Amino acid sequence: MENNLKKEFSKRDVQRMRNIITGNVGDKTQLQAGWEKSKQEHKEGDVWMEGGKKWTIKKGIKQTVTKLDDLKQLVQLPLTCPRCSNVIKATELEKKMWTIHKMCFSCVVEMETKIKMEGRWEDYESGVMNANKDAMLDDLESALEKWKYLKLLILILSLLFIIFITTAKIILQI
Repeated sequence: MENNLKKEFSKRDVQRMRNIITGNVGDKTQLQAGWEKSKQEHKEGDVWMEGGKKWTIKKGIKQTVTKLDDLKQLVQLPLTCPRCSNVIKATELEKKMWTIHKMCFSCVVEMETKIKMEGRWEDYESGVMNANKDAMLDDLESALEKWKYLKLLILILSLLFIIFITTAKIILQI
């Protein structure tokens, strides 16, 4: 029985063994040429563009920044009220008061009670109602603008279709 190796070791294998024996495990055994992507280090809160997307780091996690992030921030309930530090439960009243006043329901009740005691309730109430009416009016105006735009677009497309048909008829007659 012969114990001879039937395979020769390459220079790379020999160098790898030398590196392991000497304790230089991470050393390279061959040279390689090519392109290496440059890496940028980013910190918490940085915002950058990469691959056509906007990225940021929040709580140590790399995340994409979407167009709806600002909207999510407006709608999302915090865990505690910023005014009184009480826990905000996800009830309909709490959600409604947060979107309107940015505070919990009990803080809104306290604030409105204080306003009533100071005798400014009518002004406050009319201000809230006027703000609501203004928001509804803005929504209606934007819907009307969209409707006008669509109506104009349909008119233009209809005219283009008529021109196309009459041009086709003229070409077919020639």
